[in-house]
Amino acid sequence: MRTEWRYAIDGRGKSSGEIITEIFEHRGINIDEFLYPKEEDILDSEKLHNIGKAYDILMNGIAEGKSLTIWADTDLDGCSSAAIMYKYLKGMTNKVDVYINEGKEHGVK
Repeated sequence: MRTEWRYAIDGRGKSSGEIITEIFEHRGINIDEFLYPKEEDILDSEKLHNIGKAYDILMNGIAEGKSLTIWADTDLDGCSSAAIMYKYLKGMTNKVDVYINEGKEHGVK
């Protein structure tokens, strides 16, 4: 039995820009708002679940001289976010290490 795959967006014969534009339109995303967000488009950090608790743990750890370890994911956003966190935290303490896990895992361990 042969399976026929159907795609909602067919990119054959299109440039990468045309494909991206079509994907954004299909998902109802305004490209300019996505690429050039205004300050009011940024999520209020106070709305993040347990952000206050995380802040307290971090600041108490720094005040007590504890070492901090950033667990970095191996994909692009994981490495990028780990680099941003490392640079930021190094401005607060010298006790910062980065651990890059082996393989792909999610969540806090």
